[in-house]
Amino acid sequence: MKNRKRTAANDQFIELFLAEYDDGENFDVRSNGEIWTTKDAYGHSQPGVWRRAGHQKKEGYWSFTFQISGKRYMLGQHRIVYAKFCGKLDPSLVINHKDSDPSNNNPSNLELVPASLNNTHRFVKNPSPNMGNRSLTQEEAVEVRRLHFEEGVSYPELMKMFLGKLNSKGQISDIINNKTYTGQTSLVEKILNEKAKIEKSLKKIEFWEQELSKEAV
Repeated sequence: MKNRKRTAANDQFIELFLAEYDDGENFDVRSNGEIWTTKDAYGHSQPGVWRRAGHQKKEGYWSFTFQISGKRYMLGQHRIVYAKFCGKLDPSLVINHKDSDPSNNNPSNLELVPASLNNTHRFVKNPSPNMGNRSLTQEEAVEVRRLHFEEGVSYPELMKMFLGKLNSKGQISDIINNKTYTGQTSLVEKILNEKAKIEKSLKKIEFWEQELSKEAV
């Protein structure tokens, strides 16, 4: 099995990236913790056309792929932001997100700590990892289901509404499908679930009625 390079081991390339490429024309590491670029997904320059660089992992972390001399390196965006706005990096230390939201790379939310302290902080914030993101309450999980089934709120919209608490589509899917935050289903929630099923069935019936009408013509 090949050993993956640790993100911290690539700190030297973070320094190079900030020194030579964070120029406000090709790349822009912003004070809100986001990295934007005028290059498309294939590395072609599109002057004046900005898009957010990197991709978000299912755990919520943003990473950034940087190519040097034909080799690609995976850099953690939180380390890039820390290096630019907070101070010098130490490969033996990790970045801790103070609010336990790995997608929040605002410089004020980042601190350099030993891995053991980072893990302790994560456990204190989320003491039951098998039960999903514990920063979301049972009542909020019920509201997530209601918004989705009754008002048709999409997954991306839910993530914006519960910013920092819903970090991935998979997490929302587990809540929607009662894999996490099952609790005791209230009568109101049962009614909403049944209502959603009925509405889905009515849409199917409406579709087939339209098909029959077309055949009749």
